[in-house]
Amino acid sequence: MNQVTLLHQLLVALYGALQDIDILRQLSKLGYDAKMLKDGQKLGNQFGELVRQQEDAQRQAKTATRNLKTVRERLQETYMRHISQARIIFKDKPEYLDELGLKGTRERTLEKWLKQCQDFYYYVSNHTELMEKYNIPATEIAEMQTVLAEVTSLYALQKQAHGRAQVLTQQKKEMAAVVKQWYSKFIKVARLALDEQPQQLEVLGVVVKA
Repeated sequence: MNQVTLLHQLLVALYGALQDIDILRQLSKLGYDAKMLKDGQKLGNQFGELVRQQEDAQRQAKTATRNLKTVRERLQETYMRHISQARIIFKDKPEYLDELGLKGTRERTLEKWLKQCQDFYYYVSNHTELMEKYNIPATEIAEMQTVLAEVTSLYALQKQAHGRAQVLTQQKKEMAAVVKQWYSKFIKVARLALDEQPQQLEVLGVVVKA
């Protein structure tokens, strides 16, 4: 039984029990009075709110990932062009190769790749006059620094969104177990309470064989 179905069945069962005086009277004999059933409703509503929060968090995480991918691709395209041009511009200036991170390949993990980008644009901003001679205006360098800051911010938002989604997913899993246990016990009690009139279980959403 998935969590949405579990929640639906719980709330249907409790609503039916609270609306039917005869069923409520029979359940009360076994300790499931109106207060107990309303406590169950409260539990169900809390679970429903947690489900909605978790779904919202997952959507936010997906949106953050999508936005990060879009801006990162924009930065990546220009960054790689600047790297290629810088290797030509500074080929006779080996003292700048390490500073600008022009040696070797680009990092694959996002955090390390961001560090490479940050280092490159930080140091290359000190050589804008030379870059402009090769048709890379200072305004373009400044724009990429702005885009880099946006990527960094979006990355932080993505991690935050994923973290929140993971926490809520775990909380939902734990609460689902509590709700399932409560519902299962309730149905067992209802079967005992309505043993002489099992068809009344239909009011609680329980299918009874003819």
